[in-house]
Amino acid sequence: MRGQKLFNAVLRTEDSAARKGRSETMLLKRNSCLAARYYFYGCLRKKTYEDILNLMMTEFFISPDRIARIIQQNISLVKEMKDRKLTKSQLRDNWPYFKW
Repeated sequence: MRGQKLFNAVLRTEDSAARKGRSETMLLKRNSCLAARYYFYGCLRKKTYEDILNLMMTEFFISPDRIARIIQQNISLVKEMKDRKLTKSQLRDNWPYFKW
C-alpha cells in the first residue's frame, strides 16, 4: 500500500522486545494522584462520596466503579494524607497541573 514504508519508518520501532502494555510506574503515579484528589474532595472540600466519584470521573475519564476500586486498593495513601493533614498548597506542590 502506498505510504506504508513511510508509516513504518516514522511510527514503528525496531525493538520488538520492548515491554508492551501498561507502565507500572505510570499506574502508581495515577493512583497516587487519584488518592490525593479523593482526599482533597473528601477532607478539604467536604464533598459526598457520590459527588467525589462523579467529579473524579470527569477529571480522569475512568468509571466511578473503577475509581472506587482504585481508592479502596490505595486507602493507605488517603489515610496517610489525612494523618499528615496535607494542605491545598502541599497538594499543589505535588500535582501543580490540578486546580486545588
